Amino acid sequence: MSSLNFDQSTDYSNKELYQLLRVAELPEYVKTASVDDYDTLQGLPKEAFADEDRRIYPLNSAARTYVSNAYFISKKADIEKLYGDGYVRQLENKIKEAAEIFQIEEDINSYSNEFTKQASSDYPETHLGNFELAGLGAMDLYPVKTAADLRENMDHIVNNIHNYPFEWRTKLAENSVKVAGELGVDEVPDLLLKYAGYFYPDFAGLKTEVWRRSTKLKQAEHKEMYEKISADIENISSSEEVMKLAETLAHIENMEGLYDNVKVAQVLRDPVDMIFTKSIEKVASDLNFVEAHGDKYLIDDLQKVGKDKYEEAFGFDLDPADSTKLAEVFPTMPRSDIKLFEEISGIRPV
Repeated sequence: MSSLNFDQSTDYSNKELYQLLRVAELPEYVKTASVDDYDTLQGLPKEAFADEDRRIYPLNSAARTYVSNAYFISKKADIEKLYGDGYVRQLENKIKEAAEIFQIEEDINSYSNEFTKQASSDYPETHLGNFELAGLGAMDLYPVKTAADLRENMDHIVNNIHNYPFEWRTKLAENSVKVAGELGVDEVPDLLLKYAGYFYPDFAGLKTEVWRRSTKLKQAEHKEMYEKISADIENISSSEEVMKLAETLAHIENMEGLYDNVKVAQVLRDPVDMIFTKSIEKVASDLNFVEAHGDKYLIDDLQKVGKDKYEEAFGFDLDPADSTKLAEVFPTMPRSDIKLFEEISGIRPV
């Protein structure tokens, strides 16, 4: 599962906040309050939060209590599933106590009732998969009418993903993410997010991963194919190309029956899961990249490269440990030098 974004502290774009605040008519004290950012909230004393250890759900003002309740209500089912009913009651009681102190019990009760009403309203039944089977016609898979249906179906897809053709997997994943947004389901399994394009590939580790997977192969012709794939990795520069590579790996490994062997499958794991390891949300929240000639490179990746490779590619000494200097100099390098750097370092743009 992707990590649960509990509250406003990790809603970096405030996209979720604006969706939640449209549920009901806002009290004036919420309308006029400033929008908190992560640093502001983390600067509060731990006693200001419903959960002091995790520092989530700030409750030291009327507006923060109202907003924290909105996030809590929207994620209550996911929190209970992950941490149990006792933890949910603990948070609920803390929010209720704060509401009583600020005398806004009626406001948060009104919001909670309206959210529950809208969340339980009829959702037109849809299917996460609609596929054509040769000779059998159309097939509808995974009917969804409620959030509970979606959660159950997503778990089933993840546990059985190797039973489906690769193109089915991406479509099931994309539809799962889409329906999750419509139903207000916050938790989507990482594997589905990866198939749906919400993670970047680890270019630096790609060749190593292909080699690791090749050690499980039995047929000589397949091992030879993996050697050719590995040799061509330096020519891959986009996420789309990496996804096609992952599809090729999955196809060959299925032909060898590697996923039918439980022990081998546990070690091997899904190629998309192992290759696409950098979440777009994390990259966006960190803003941890530099741009050169229209391509973006993660600073974390650039700092893993030794000084000697920078000197070889650029012709002068550049210390990658100095992130400020790196961010200033790297984008000014000629495209030819950047491509040489990619070749000798194994780094690829995200």
